[in-house]
Amino acid sequence: VDHETLAIEDLFLSNLNYYPNPVVYSLQIKGLTRTNVELELVNILGQQLKTIPNYNGEAVSIQEFSAGIYFINLKSETGFVSIKIIKTE
Repeated sequence: VDHETLAIEDLFLSNLNYYPNPVVYSLQIKGLTRTNVELELVNILGQQLKTIPNYNGEAVSIQEFSAGIYFINLKSETGFVSIKIIKTE
């Protein structure tokens, strides 16, 4: 699993797992050890498509979006991580 950590003070994402990738309908994200995590789904142009405040690990539906490359940004008060995902039909 390849994720790109931009800034992180604690290891709230150190055990992060996400699957499937490529994804068709929904993405599972497991291993968050913090609450108050905000999830953002952005496209390759940086346009925000979906925001889930207080994300708690539920499946993230992306079936309504077309095939392409997207980024899941997870933010907490102490860190940020961006995950590249591929959406297929």
